[in-house]
Amino acid sequence: MLYLIQGLFFQSEEERASLAKIDLRKSTYQGIIFTDPTDESQLTGKMFDFYGKAELFDISISEQVLLFTKQYGSDNGYLVLRYQFKRQDNFYVGECIECMELRPDRGNDEKRATKCVLTEVPDDFFIDPK
Repeated sequence: MLYLIQGLFFQSEEERASLAKIDLRKSTYQGIIFTDPTDESQLTGKMFDFYGKAELFDISISEQVLLFTKQYGSDNGYLVLRYQFKRQDNFYVGECIECMELRPDRGNDEKRATKCVLTEVPDDFFIDPK
């Protein structure tokens, strides 16, 4: 099972009201979610956003709820964030519900709304077509 995940963080009330005011460089994220090769009963993943690369784990995907924990590497102080999303039409709406080792230079992720879409893709999606 493979998924692509793409989404937006909303920085402020003003950005929530106007797409034109969103700073895409700071607001977008993308990643992949896949079956953990060391434990096929679990999902794992990788994500990239303005703050860098992160590992995804403790992932749960259902028709109505998406949960995951995101951990940045040592270059980001091992920051760990837990996200919860609820299905709304064709996308998920959520927020950070737990933040460990919040660093002063990051702001408050716990108050940032986020929306994302999950796209299920076949296993051969990542195989070079050449």
